[in-house]
Amino acid sequence: MELAATAAHRIRRLILVSPANPFARGYHRVVNFYLSRPGGIFIRLAPFAPVPIWEYAIKRMCGESSILALGIGAGYRQPLRERGITGHIRSSLQTFITEVEALRPKLSELRNIPTLLIWGDHDPVVELESGHQLQQALGAKMVVMPGIGHLPYEENPEEFSRIVLKYLGIGSSGHRVI
Repeated sequence: MELAATAAHRIRRLILVSPANPFARGYHRVVNFYLSRPGGIFIRLAPFAPVPIWEYAIKRMCGESSILALGIGAGYRQPLRERGITGHIRSSLQTFITEVEALRPKLSELRNIPTLLIWGDHDPVVELESGHQLQQALGAKMVVMPGIGHLPYEENPEEFSRIVLKYLGIGSSGHRVI
């Protein structure tokens, strides 16, 4: 959203998937935890946690009916093993809430960009109500996926892809619909 507000003339369409936004508050406690002393220890140790623990953590972000690919936790864990990444994440989180809140006055600049919001109705990370408020602020279209949590592209990739392709006007054959 920040990039789109900065260069709105370069953006033809925008698709946002349950994004942190100025109307959301639920993710604040997670950010504040990672910025605490115990959170700092946790984030440094997390890349070395066994894959089953990662599987559990990812599933906690998902809806009731999610079926995740086996081994998905390893894919989320692996990038955190790169040198300096966890420190960079903690550094980014120091200003994250302030930066998201600073988007509020910029939302009107995004109203001219056709936008699709995709949200799960069981999102435990960024509350759906904030999505409805964001939809109003942006004048966006919104698709709410039933039984889905924060990771609709992981929980139901086929339906997620169908929604995105339909919005982009790309048929099932991969050809653009005119």
